[in-house]
Amino acid sequence: MDDKIFKLFIAALKNRAAVYEFTGNYKACVADIRTGITALERRKRLDPDAVMGLKTDLADMALHMEGNVKKAASILNEAEKTVPGISGEAAAYKDNILGIIRWQEGRFDEALACLGRTLSFYKRRGEKSGISNTLNNMAMVSENKGDIKMAVKYLRAALDIQKKVKNKRGICVMSVNLGNNLVSLNRYEEAEAYFNEVIRISGRIGFKRAEGLASNALGGMYSNKGDLKRALFYYEKSLKVAEETGSAQRTGIAYNNIAIVHTQTGRYEKALEYYKKNLEISEKLESDNMRSYSYINLASACLDMNMTKEGAFYLGKAAGIVNASGNKAQLVDVHTTYSDLHIRRREFGKALKRAVMALELTNEIGLEERRPFVLRNLGLCQLRFDRMKAEECFIRSLNVALKAGMLLDSAYAGYELGKMYSLDKRKKRQAAKYLQDAQSIFEKNGIKIHSKEIKGILKKLKR
Repeated sequence: MDDKIFKLFIAALKNRAAVYEFTGNYKACVADIRTGITALERRKRLDPDAVMGLKTDLADMALHMEGNVKKAASILNEAEKTVPGISGEAAAYKDNILGIIRWQEGRFDEALACLGRTLSFYKRRGEKSGISNTLNNMAMVSENKGDIKMAVKYLRAALDIQKKVKNKRGICVMSVNLGNNLVSLNRYEEAEAYFNEVIRISGRIGFKRAEGLASNALGGMYSNKGDLKRALFYYEKSLKVAEETGSAQRTGIAYNNIAIVHTQTGRYEKALEYYKKNLEISEKLESDNMRSYSYINLASACLDMNMTKEGAFYLGKAAGIVNASGNKAQLVDVHTTYSDLHIRRREFGKALKRAVMALELTNEIGLEERRPFVLRNLGLCQLRFDRMKAEECFIRSLNVALKAGMLLDSAYAGYELGKMYSLDKRKKRQAAKYLQDAQSIFEKNGIKIHSKEIKGILKKLKR
């Protein structure tokens, strides 16, 4: 096969792999990439840049489809040892994916250094699309590092580039990401304006994927604000878009988010139904990342229904995947769910140990959106050992949630504080206020599971 035909063959394989990736056929996508690598390595005149490009594609698949950080890192480490003399775009692409891997590992400064090299390459070439996409990745690292203001700065720069080149699709994607970070800064009105603009633009240009992303983001924003009715409306809208576009991955994400709302409102059987649908999709996609989240959420829902055996089974499945992948964000959820399991089994020492590990890991990777829940969970464990420390955890959980505008999390923290204070005659007034505030938020969202208990405590406090 002459060079010209061979290059066309490799290009065709890459294009078909991209189609498989888009439609969620991960197995076929990886098969085509591996075929390309084998063909390139058999050529007498080895093209190191082309080989590294495909091996980086494999690492990208392991990272984004499987959620397997260790596997992705292993693929790139092997590639760096066996593929000599790479340069230009291949090196920039490798640094880009390596930066995302380092971010997932919690090595944020190394991640930014890798992405900085990629950014420098695209700036030298004047490739606006590459600059914008790299700035977007740097924003994600900064967001997870806890530096939301820097993330917003990167995303504004990325969005400006997309506006200058009049890339409507790019404008939509960057606007959704910028809006999500503004939500983290409690700037809801500004964030909502970006999301609604995306829905307007995407509807005009037929960019259904962006409409789904914006709807999902609006669902997340309203969930954060404690408005579960609106959250459910937008999550169901994102599900409809995902099904229309045939995106299995986005469909699975929508199922998961809808299930979370049903869990929060106490509709556990409905939640289990959606979590199982999500698991079916993650199994078809062979995505360890989605599968582990499905198992964690199924475990949590089972525990809420006092199905501890089933909960322990799903949690064990999740722990096996997460320990192999090295995904620290998911490991936080594994620890907190194990803590809940141990509390229900009255294994309070084990529960406390898991809760402490979850908080330490949350602090390490800057997982701000999970901090109120992790602190509240630690407080529940401390109740059996040190009530002052438990009170401190509940107060911290409440303050973090209020600062972030996470009303539902603030209600749960206030609920625990109210119950605790109701046992102290000196703090009856505080107890009543916390419980009334929590009840108001719960009722607004149709959460009835604590209603009877709160009313009973408030009745006793009036005596």
